[in-house]
Amino acid sequence: MIITKSWLQEWVDVSDKSAADIALRLNQIGLEVESVTSYRVPQNVVVGFVLSCEKHPDAQKLSVCKVDVGTGVRQIVCGASNVREGIFVAVAMIGAQLSNGMAIKPVKLRGVESDGMICSATEIDLPAMGEGILILDDSIGALKAGTPLSEYEVLNDDVIAIELTANRGDCLSHKGIARDLAAAYGKTLTKQDIKDSDYRRQGTGRVMHLTHQNDIQVDVIYKSFDYQHFALPLKLRYRLQLVQEQRVDPLENVLHYAMLSTGVLLRAYNHHYFVRNESDIAEIVLYEESNGVVCVGAGGDATPKNASMVGIVKAQGANVTAMGERVIIEASYIEPEKIAKQVYALGLKTDELYSRASRGSEPDVSLGIKYCADILMRYCKVEIIPGTFEYLYVPAETTLNLDVCSINSLIGDEVDKVKIVKVLSALGFEIVKSHEDNIVVNTPRFRHDITREQDVVEEIVRMIGIDNIRAKPLAFLEQATHNSAYAAYAYKRTIRQRAADAGFFEAITYLFANKERALALGFEQVKEQVALLNPIVETMDCMRPSIVMGLLEAASNNKKVGRKSVALFEYGAIFDAHLAESTQLMLLFSGDSALESPANHGRPAPIDFGTFVAKVGRILGDISLEPLSHTALFMHPFQAAKLFVKGVHIGEVFKLHPTVAQHYDLDDTYIAQITMDALAWQRPLVAPYSRYQSAERDISIMVPQSYVYSQIQGCIDALALEYLQHYYLIDSYSDASMGENESITLRFVLQSMERTLTEEDIAGHMQAIIDALESQLGYKLR
Repeated sequence: MIITKSWLQEWVDVSDKSAADIALRLNQIGLEVESVTSYRVPQNVVVGFVLSCEKHPDAQKLSVCKVDVGTGVRQIVCGASNVREGIFVAVAMIGAQLSNGMAIKPVKLRGVESDGMICSATEIDLPAMGEGILILDDSIGALKAGTPLSEYEVLNDDVIAIELTANRGDCLSHKGIARDLAAAYGKTLTKQDIKDSDYRRQGTGRVMHLTHQNDIQVDVIYKSFDYQHFALPLKLRYRLQLVQEQRVDPLENVLHYAMLSTGVLLRAYNHHYFVRNESDIAEIVLYEESNGVVCVGAGGDATPKNASMVGIVKAQGANVTAMGERVIIEASYIEPEKIAKQVYALGLKTDELYSRASRGSEPDVSLGIKYCADILMRYCKVEIIPGTFEYLYVPAETTLNLDVCSINSLIGDEVDKVKIVKVLSALGFEIVKSHEDNIVVNTPRFRHDITREQDVVEEIVRMIGIDNIRAKPLAFLEQATHNSAYAAYAYKRTIRQRAADAGFFEAITYLFANKERALALGFEQVKEQVALLNPIVETMDCMRPSIVMGLLEAASNNKKVGRKSVALFEYGAIFDAHLAESTQLMLLFSGDSALESPANHGRPAPIDFGTFVAKVGRILGDISLEPLSHTALFMHPFQAAKLFVKGVHIGEVFKLHPTVAQHYDLDDTYIAQITMDALAWQRPLVAPYSRYQSAERDISIMVPQSYVYSQIQGCIDALALEYLQHYYLIDSYSDASMGENESITLRFVLQSMERTLTEEDIAGHMQAIIDALESQLGYKLR
């Protein structure tokens, strides 16, 4: 944000402060100043009035001017194309020393005496103001020939550039900066002298109508005027040039000037865009779409013609294209968090105004529309159509209960309650209640970023000044080190250690991936609005949707250098199509299941599904599998399963699809992809153990070769048998005589916490299990 001192003076009295003082105070209250630049017109440069202007007799591009400089009339030869009779100009008198080293002396130009110099803006140390000489007007103050230009505050200004943090959208205007400075200096904001544009009886109802849905969370005000030709006054053009915001179109310049002054979002629409019948009345409709986006449209039909999404983007067809048109001005406010989430979630296109709206603009839309209308009437002589149409949403107050002791504890110093109340009142907080050590406040609507006590403490410290808080030695107090963040870190470390213990080597691959390859593997394409604009190389042009591509490249590279057994894992971030981040653990095993050794006679078996799942179980603990009906393109359609830990679906385990394995020149490869956000660390539960003898019993049952083990688990677990501690599969057998069936053996461990189990107890439990398997699943004893 760039401000000027004279512009700031219109909002708060800083006449007794230098630019350096203001910059220092801004830094003290947390508004970091990047630079301060001063513009001063040299001495002996005065206001001149061109009485006559004639062509030079011997030079086509020169003009001979008679200029009133207060002390008399001077003849000055000028080469500017825009010099003419009847204008006020900047004249460097004889003896003036300009910063470019030029000393003004009487000279003859092509035989004609020239007694001074009519100057351009840059020649008198001001920013460039277009081609030719600087033409003055009374917007900078009353013009009188002979008055030194160094006396005009608007021209002799100080420019302060401020680096705002993202949450301080309320300071994207001179009013916003003035509001903080007024609180810091103990002053009040200056009331604006705004002319009344509603002085005539016939008003805006004859040119436009506004209809709206109820309970839309937006504030809008509309006003109309006829856009006739006007020239922007010097004061506005000069200030816009100082703050680097000057546009080509005069109307756009007026809107930007009003926004930079008040902070209110302003748009201009072509009146005829909203006219849908022969009455020439603009029918404006304010509505909310099903996705929550608030829109302005042209009514008259069942479906409004969209003119803009409030605070986000304006339709190209609604632009004002030429002078002579009727114009509708809109002042609006919408909650920044609302539109920021919509733009991100829906991938909406935005325009220049969105950067202001999404950071938080000024909610006082009435001030913005009046200020803009005042500029048009005061400086541009535009006829404003009186009256407005408005829709103002009344939001619930954000109320905070503050405790003085808690505030002082956070500050680290004692701040008097009266001082706290004074600071908050100066910053625009409404003091609802103040009793003993309790203060109840409503936060100002323009400070959407203040939602908790710590935010209020920051505001208090800003205004008191960090240098005014007494320094205290840091007290080292031991705190509990076991918190959720540490638990997550410790769990990640444990998983990595277990993976290494299971024979996997940790890999670290790029967070970037190849978009074309990702699409070939079936991953969703990243949305265009969040795609990488400048990838480091063409083959890394998107954020990785999975670790699988990087790990397959790593496995392929290992295979190429002669490794017959490749076991890798990586724990890292992945990104979806909207660049939402999550954490993934991926395990990969390719080739031989072990290294060559005497134990396998130098011929290790290739890795298979069962062996790989057993390794995954060593890392994750008690896992279970269920069929995976829909597989990704890189998964083998018949060797893939859902992976569960304690009943929670955490990922998938699968064989790599043969075509993908062939692409990477890999042998049989098995992969487990685990969503670590679903695999949360849980504190171990301490429970008593039994001191009595446990008993083991085995049963063998006939099952189809396509049986699902989880069905057997569900059947047994549903019995909730008192003495059954755990059970597991220990064997399977099949031969030709069994046809499409096979025999599996389950081992059951039974134990009581209170006594040694009798044979009757054990037999009762086992019979219940056998009966349930037969009645519910049809599985009989072998």
